Amino acid sequence: MNRSETSTADLTDEISSRKKIALYQYTAPPRPATAKDFTDAYALLKKALPRLRGNTWRARIDLGDGAPIIVESRTGAIIPESATHTVDFTLSMSPVVLIHTLKGTMDPRYGLMTLRVKVDGPMSPATRFWDALMGRNNTNKFPAGTVLPTPTTDLEL
Repeated sequence: MNRSETSTADLTDEISSRKKIALYQYTAPPRPATAKDFTDAYALLKKALPRLRGNTWRARIDLGDGAPIIVESRTGAIIPESATHTVDFTLSMSPVVLIHTLKGTMDPRYGLMTLRVKVDGPMSPATRFWDALMGRNNTNKFPAGTVLPTPTTDLEL
């Protein structure tokens, strides 16, 4: 075997090994949450809340500790849970998943698609909530001044 074949084989093995590690990181079950995880998740969520201001969702975030967090996106605040508050959707996840998402080490849509984040309610506002929480508040919006084309009704197909 010549040198170029050896280096290609080595490179292939290295890439394969990295893929296995990456696959494990994203498919392995999250580790059990500690009290510090709950505290860190709550602190990161509070820090990200101002990004939600101006939206119209009210979400319940359940981290599995028996004390769900109600987020009012109009004001970007956490409100006390009461029987009079209705929520648009509930997001259930481990605090570890919330930490990874808010730190940017896990894409929120990945969490939704792999069921690490479970949604009770409509998926569309839950996805837009995540986008806004991550600072991507422009889901399905056109830039200012954009004019959409006039629909054509007389086409013969």
